[in-house]
Amino acid sequence: MEDIVNCKTCNKEIPEEDANYLDDSPYCDKCYPEAEVNYPGFDDEDDDDDDGDEDDDGDDDDDD
Repeated sequence: MEDIVNCKTCNKEIPEEDANYLDDSPYCDKCYPEAEVNYPGFDDEDDDDDDGDEDDDGDDDDDD
């Protein structure tokens, strides 16, 4: 038998295997994107590679 969980936001019943979890709370496909954006510490602008140093030689110019 399939386990059913309820979305934390809209309370919709969803199969546990189809739930999207954020901080151990289940979300349906519709509610998950908004929950992810509103999650404390989530930064959709954060990009580890965006340090202004495109050529990875330690300075900000484009020569190697």
